[in-house]
Order: sequence, then structure tokens, then C-alpha cells
Amino acid sequence: MLLRQFEGTPIGIRYTPAELATFEDSLVADLRTTSSRYPHDPDVGALVTRLDRSPKFRERWALRSVAQHQSGHKVVEHP
Repeated sequence: MLLRQFEGTPIGIRYTPAELATFEDSLVADLRTTSSRYPHDPDVGALVTRLDRSPKFRERWALRSVAQHQSGHKVVEHP
């Protein structure tokens, strides 16, 4: 989900701008929790490095928020 969200791959979920910001903040905060839990995991480190190419990800990662992802209501647009 992180790669799709921050590398620009369409995921077919409709969000308001506020919902999108909350969702992306939650994803990044959850990843920061995971990275602190597994600080020497090369796969987690590689994921963070890859995502760091995204300005939106970098901005959120710099906030240093830590949390577990919360579920939320989504509207999926499927043909």
C-alpha cells in the first residue's frame, strides 16, 4: 500500500483531500513504528529508502510520527 500510495500507482480509492492526508499520515506513522520495532531489518530499511524518493513521503517521514495504522472507511471505484 505504501508503494502504491507514494509512487503514484492508482489504487482506485476515492478520498477527499483531508481523508487522503489522514490516510497517508497514518501509513507513514505505522511504517515508522515498524522501523523502530525492527531497526536492523534490511527490507524495512530498503522500503524507507525507496519511498524517500517521494516528496510527499519525505515530508511526512520528517514529522517523526509514530502510530499504528487505524482502519477507516473507503470507497473503492471498480469498473
